Amino acid sequence: MPIYKVFLKNKENSFVKNIIANNTLEAMSIAQKLYNAYPVKASVVFYLYKTYKINAKYELSILKELHILLSCGLDLYSAMDEIINNTKDKFLKSLLEDISLKIQYGQSLSKSLPSTYQNRRAIVVRLLEVAEKSGEMVSVLDDVIQYLEETKNGLQDIKKALAYPIFLSIFSIMAMFFISIYVFPQIENIFSSFHQEMPIYTRIILDMGKFMQIYYSHILSFLFLLSIILYIYYKNSKKFKYWTHKYIFTIPILGNLLYIHSIYLFIFNFRILLHSQVPLLESLKIASKTISNLHINNKVLKSIELIKSGKTLATSFRETKLLKTTFIRLLLVGEKSGNLDPLLISMTKALKKDYKQQLSYVHTVLEPLILIVIALFILLLALSTFVPIWSLSANL
Repeated sequence: MPIYKVFLKNKENSFVKNIIANNTLEAMSIAQKLYNAYPVKASVVFYLYKTYKINAKYELSILKELHILLSCGLDLYSAMDEIINNTKDKFLKSLLEDISLKIQYGQSLSKSLPSTYQNRRAIVVRLLEVAEKSGEMVSVLDDVIQYLEETKNGLQDIKKALAYPIFLSIFSIMAMFFISIYVFPQIENIFSSFHQEMPIYTRIILDMGKFMQIYYSHILSFLFLLSIILYIYYKNSKKFKYWTHKYIFTIPILGNLLYIHSIYLFIFNFRILLHSQVPLLESLKIASKTISNLHINNKVLKSIELIKSGKTLATSFRETKLLKTTFIRLLLVGEKSGNLDPLLISMTKALKKDYKQQLSYVHTVLEPLILIVIALFILLLALSTFVPIWSLSANL
């Protein structure tokens, strides 16, 4: 849905507002009702809403502010009006004004949200629908905020764990290329003038440097084209994407962390939905949409089919090998007692503890491992540089 720039005029002055609408007439009509002014003209801003994603920080900030205002006794429309007044980003403000207008004309909050957001945040929309039926908007918003914080924080933790090792690796590779291409050729010239033979490992590094110096443009072009081909193939081939998502969990050290994080978020989201009285199968379907990994998503969908065929939740998870045996036993106990919520809380706590331990393990193992590899490279480069020099000085 496009955003329209609507030029408005009232008795006092002229002004411009951005309106989300299906067409020009609708944009002008909405602007007139919303701002009580005459719409002079409207034009499409070259900025489609479908490409506009609310920043996670803004999203959390808006929901937290809405939670506080509703807790203080304000009605939904007044709370939205207050949030709009405090919003500075023009596109975000336009979006909120559009939602507020729909609420003013009797539409629910969940239905007022744009379709792109409803697809991306299916769990949030479903929780809001439950809150609107039950009248427990404040408590449900608390769950929504918790869900968004867990989703955001988990990814940030993984990025932080990988940032330093990746930086070290890239910097070391660049340094190695620089030494191979620009430093070692100078050493070769010295040895050539003295007719001195160099050690084999020095010759190998020199040959690698020459190869990169001659063919560096071809190598970079090949890597660039390969990246584009793999990206396109990844985006368009579901089979290749599934294979990538499946085997990413086999990466040493990192794979287990990613798997635990994915399972933790799935169980966490599933528990929130069940806690909000969303039916079991619907909770599983919505929670599966929050899983970006196709391998785990496929296991959840298979579990749903097994439940439909008459099997229990614990049995379906066991057959699809979605959870560990310990968690399966917890689910069996919960199903027998008819109260899954406290056991799912215990599971999320246990999974979060496992995730934190694995994250700590990655920090403990990955960084020293990369430092050791870098140290070995430096040692190799140092030996390749100094051993020939020592040999040359000994023969003088």
